[in-house]
Amino acid sequence: LETEVLPYYNFALDKVILKANTTDTDSYDSQEKLYAYYLNTVTELGEDWTLVLGARNETFEQELQYPNSPGADSDLEYDDWYPALNLTWRTTEEIQLRLGFSQTVSYPGIIERSEAQTFDPDTDDPIFGNPDLQVSTIDNYDLRAEYYFSETESVSLALFYKSIDKPVERAIPDASGSSAADATTFVNQESADLTGVEIDAYKEV
Repeated sequence: LETEVLPYYNFALDKVILKANTTDTDSYDSQEKLYAYYLNTVTELGEDWTLVLGARNETFEQELQYPNSPGADSDLEYDDWYPALNLTWRTTEEIQLRLGFSQTVSYPGIIERSEAQTFDPDTDDPIFGNPDLQVSTIDNYDLRAEYYFSETESVSLALFYKSIDKPVERAIPDASGSSAADATTFVNQESADLTGVEIDAYKEV
């Protein structure tokens, strides 16, 4: 037995009605601007030491405008200086040690801040942005040992540590209902620490 659910006469008799399931914030215009300036110095301290100092200034602007819901418009503006330091000690012609420190920044993306509903491409679960997200700043530390087989071949071992202020993480929205239980949003956590080991090798073949 075959049953036709969507023939034309069901639409004509209003037995089947198609309705758009959207909200006023699902349509929006967005733009991002990033301006950056760099300063850098290299100082040789004798024959075995090199000190590199630098700073980066960034100005970030992100705008989200909702034509059907102007009250939801939101802007994110942020600017700051981010210093960097690298000290290199050449113990021999083949071996050198590097100590580095730098500050960097991570800006929330448009999807992470947009109030428009999107969907996870892997799970098809709904995603709701958070317009109150703040910028994350990162302190980076690393200690690296390098061994050079030749001018173009080397191997290195590095230990690194990152301290992140206000990292952005996925979370479940504060709402009731089965749809909210399967949805995802984004929030700023207080802080996060990351440590690790990195090995690099370069060889000509």
